This record gives sequence, structure tokens and C-alpha cells, in this order.
Amino acid sequence: MSSPLDAIAVSGLLIERLRELRVDVDGILARAGLPVSRFVPSGKVTTREFFDLWRAVDAEPGARDLGIRLAEGRRASQFDVASAAALRSADLAEAIRRFVRYKRLSCPEVVRLELGECEASLRFHWVLSDADVPRTLVDASFASFMALARRGTGMDLRPARIELARRATRDEPLGAHLGCPLTFDAPFDRLVLPAAMLDLPFVTHDPAALDALVPGLDAALERRRAAPATFDDEVRLAIARAMCGERPCVERIARDVGVSTRTLQRRLEEAGVTYQGLLDEVRRVTARRLLANTDLEAADVAFLLGFDEPNSFVRAFRVWEGRTPTGFRGERRPATRERRATA
Repeated sequence: MSSPLDAIAVSGLLIERLRELRVDVDGILARAGLPVSRFVPSGKVTTREFFDLWRAVDAEPGARDLGIRLAEGRRASQFDVASAAALRSADLAEAIRRFVRYKRLSCPEVVRLELGECEASLRFHWVLSDADVPRTLVDASFASFMALARRGTGMDLRPARIELARRATRDEPLGAHLGCPLTFDAPFDRLVLPAAMLDLPFVTHDPAALDALVPGLDAALERRRAAPATFDDEVRLAIARAMCGERPCVERIARDVGVSTRTLQRRLEEAGVTYQGLLDEVRRVTARRLLANTDLEAADVAFLLGFDEPNSFVRAFRVWEGRTPTGFRGERRPATRERRATA
């Protein structure tokens, strides 16, 4: 999917952090086909290039816990804008809200906060790619957020569990590091916390720093939302955030992007797309990812995508891909098995 929003800000701090860990940075960049000049002092890459970089990291000797080590040793000066704002919040609940809100400024990764009676969770989803999310990147994301939460509270916090949108592999270090169970074959990568944890105050609370940071971040979000060339992409992201076991209605998505239903439909028409077309696009990307990366049954995938019944999903998938979900998974499975055998 080609998108004006498909731009990930990557600074030289990532390269610096890899070098601190004595990783072969030159070898990684060579395998990814990316010159170091793209990152120093800073630059932007597409999701595909970003994933190529992290796949090259995955291929490093001793990469099994590299994502964790990358996250654990970060200094505050190495945080992205979302993490920097979160760290200065009053408590964990406010930190999560800021993290979710500002994460979209640095990359097209959807982070959705879901609140339950006893649990709260952060759902992570790369909406502009149907490719496997590199394992080290997933581990680094979870470990980084928990490192931030632990630094903010000054406590050794532990998630209730972590749900991973991938098949199980042996010797997973993430659960042991964070002190929580892991579950696999999940529809999305999800970090689940006890709800009571949200009330914990942050010892790093800094109202003056927030007063300096937040207006600029909010203005950047408004500029991003107001750009006509990217409005359809904002709708794609909103659909991805909302979709999990239901068909997101146009009224809800309009509310999420801050416009009326009529304005949403008019602006999509001006962009040459329709709401149904964007919904099908997001469903197709998500279906490909779930079928390739997990062992979820096709009926479960259909439910997660908001189809009324599995046959409707099968018919739609045939239109999208020219084959059934089972046929698609069978074609992708040999490559997956090869990757798991070398893990």
C-alpha cells in the first residue's frame, strides 16, 4: 500500500544504541539495503524499509533477546516524542493516553487503549503492511513501553500477560524478562495490564516540560489531520483502530477522525475513494497478516474482521486474492516453517 503517511521517523539514536550493544551495524544496514546516511542525524523510511532493517537485526547472532536489550538501556534522550510526553505524565493512565495519542506522529503503527473492568490493554498493529512484523521489533516495542512505565513509577511493574500475533517458537525471552505469561496466535500484538496499575503516580511527572511539549505535538497532529492528501489514510488508520470483531460503521469512524459523517464521505469522494473501499482494503491487509502469521481458523479471522458469517469472508477473500483463505495460508506456510526452523 503506497501512502503519504507511510513515513517513519528514524534518528541516528537507533544506530547509536545498536553500536553501544556491539552489534554489527554496517552488516545490518548492508543486508537491509539502507545506507547509514538515511539515519544520521535523522531521516524517514517507509514501513517496508523499516521492516527490512529489523529483519536484518533479527538475523544477527544472539538476536533472540536483542530487542529487549535495545529497550532496557535506553536513556531518556533516546525516547521518541510519544514516550517523552508519556514519561512526564502524572500517572500511568495519563502516560498511556499520551503515548497512544502521539505515537502516530512518528510511525503508522496503531496503538489502541482498551479499558475493561479488571484489565487495560495496549493493542499494537502496523496497519500499512501485511508482512510479518519482525520479532525483534515486537519485543523491543513491549520491552520499551514497560521500561518507560517502570522508570515513570519507579516500580518493577509486570504485565498481566502479553498476546502475540505470531506462532509460538521455543525459548521466548520476553515473558521471562517482563515476568508475565505469553499467549500466541492472537489477532493483534497486545500488552495487558491489571487495571489497578493505571492509578500509579509517576515520579518523573514534569508539568513544565509538558507545557512546553504538548502544544507543539497537538499542532503537529492537527496539521496531519488537516492535510487533504492524507485524509483517506487517516480514515484507514481509524478503521484499523476500531476493527476487532465488528464492522466499524461510518458514523463511528467520522467521530474518531473529528468530522461529520457527511464531511467524511465528501472528502473521501474528493480523494477518489469510498468508505467501503477503504474498509475492504484494511480487511484485506489484516486477513493476509493473520493467515500468514498465526494458526487462527478462517472462521476466527472472519469474526475479527467483522464479517457476519465465515462464507462472506471466504467470498470476499476470493475476490481480493483469487484463492481461498486456506489456499493462501497453504502457499505461505512453507516459508513460515523455514523461518521457524532457523529461529
